[in-house]
Amino acid sequence: MKKVLLGLFLLLVIVAVAYIKTTRESERQAEVYLNGHNAGVKHAEADRPGIDSLTGQLAAERQALAEYKAAVADSIALQDEQHRLAVDSLSRVIDSQQADIERLQKLSLANTTAATKSGSGSAAGSSGASHEEIVSHYKLAMSRLPADLSDYEYRVAVKEVRIETAARFSITVKRLNQIRREHNVNF
Repeated sequence: MKKVLLGLFLLLVIVAVAYIKTTRESERQAEVYLNGHNAGVKHAEADRPGIDSLTGQLAAERQALAEYKAAVADSIALQDEQHRLAVDSLSRVIDSQQADIERLQKLSLANTTAATKSGSGSAAGSSGASHEEIVSHYKLAMSRLPADLSDYEYRVAVKEVRIETAARFSITVKRLNQIRREHNVNF
């Protein structure tokens, strides 16, 4: 039995040594963990001013970006307003000019009607030439055309004579055609 007691005693000693060794290792790990944690906290505290500085810079950059966006939006709004005013002004100018054109067309029509009513024998073109002068110039120009022209060449030559006659007397080709009809000139 001594051997059994001695075996149990040795077993208890081995268990006790293992327990003490495990406890000490556990305490040492806890101490190392605590030292590491404290070192991390100290390191974080030491880096806090840098982090705060970066946070401040980030906030400043965000503020600058917001101000830039507001300035761009204001600039675009101002340009849009200037463009709108220019377009509105241009519309008013166009409307005014259109009214002037209509007024002048009515005045021209009234003058043409008055000139037609005053008599075809004494009526004068816009350059002061009488209808007879215009018709005689037209007849003379037509008589100078060569006789050997093809149909196409003749039509082109007639158009050129009409345009030249209208330009010489400062009238339109349409007005020249009216004068020709009034004087029964059918060529």
